[in-house]
Amino acid sequence: MIEDAKAIIRARILPHRSTATQIDWPLLEELWGHQFPADYKWFLSTYGPGVLEGKLTFHVPEAPDAKPSEGMAAASFEARAVWLLTGNPPDGIGWCGDPNLITWGDDENANLYCWDASGPADSWVTLVSDREDGLWRGFRLSFTELVAGLIEGRFGDFPFGPRRPEGDAPWRYIDTEAVREIWARGDDPWA
Repeated sequence: MIEDAKAIIRARILPHRSTATQIDWPLLEELWGHQFPADYKWFLSTYGPGVLEGKLTFHVPEAPDAKPSEGMAAASFEARAVWLLTGNPPDGIGWCGDPNLITWGDDENANLYCWDASGPADSWVTLVSDREDGLWRGFRLSFTELVAGLIEGRFGDFPFGPRRPEGDAPWRYIDTEAVREIWARGDDPWA
């Protein structure tokens, strides 16, 4: 299933830059205290941290010199605060207890895409905080299976709403630095 999901992603997401981001996974896994899912590492090693269609931002774990106000660490802190404030378990996966949240992404609606990092990395569940209704949604899918499902619209309009590329049109993926550069020039990267 993961290989099928990777094939969907490769066919539908066009990277902005031709070079993949170099990520020191052993260092980052040591800093974070655990491994990350293999398919997440594949995605970020292929596409780098970036934004999909201006809607979903993908975070990479920060190196020691990263700015503390952005990225995975800050988003994970925010997710833990949201979990404590909402106090409700995600629907559909029979959840109990407090998860070890690590946020791998967020979207234009301020929804947070997190793993419960309890247990082996390749079995982590994705939990999504839906800011509109204050609920958490749980997905027992691998990272790439969830991303492929989002691209194919398997979850209805959640989270992207009705605005999505038509049919089999490719999705644009722009790396984080390029998005910043384009906005700094006064241009809209998604126009």
